[in-house]
Amino acid sequence: MTKNDMWTLGVAIYAAVVASAAVGWDFYKWRSTGPKLTMRVSTGMATKGVPDYDGRSLISVTVSNRGDGTTTITGLGFEVYKSRLARLFRRRAVESGIVIRPNTMQPWPFQIEPGQQWIGMMDQDALLEEHLRTQFVEFIVFHSHSDAGIRMHATMKD
Repeated sequence: MTKNDMWTLGVAIYAAVVASAAVGWDFYKWRSTGPKLTMRVSTGMATKGVPDYDGRSLISVTVSNRGDGTTTITGLGFEVYKSRLARLFRRRAVESGIVIRPNTMQPWPFQIEPGQQWIGMMDQDALLEEHLRTQFVEFIVFHSHSDAGIRMHATMKD
């Protein structure tokens, strides 16, 4: 191998490393940009001073956008499974439903900007309480950047 061949090989290796790093950086930027939604579900929320909900027990779903892009919240639903294993193995839900009007102040479709929150509420009736105590209940928020939505498991707060 001549001296020119060694220089050519060194430059080629350097170029391959730089190109790989550039591709890796572009992949990282692609994965880390856009909306990043987090979700919190609170059960057994007492209400006072709210005429429509006064004295009723509610489930509150809070969605925060911690990313750098905007998305649109389009729906809220829930699914009830017999157990965590049934959900894990993608068994059919025992019961499922959607919440028609979870928030009158921030109705659907609701555009959620970076740093903003959306809060939805639904009645916590006796049947749903029983599901929360004995089965695996997942709440789902649907939005414009995913067909699957974001999911959160909830249990009954005693």
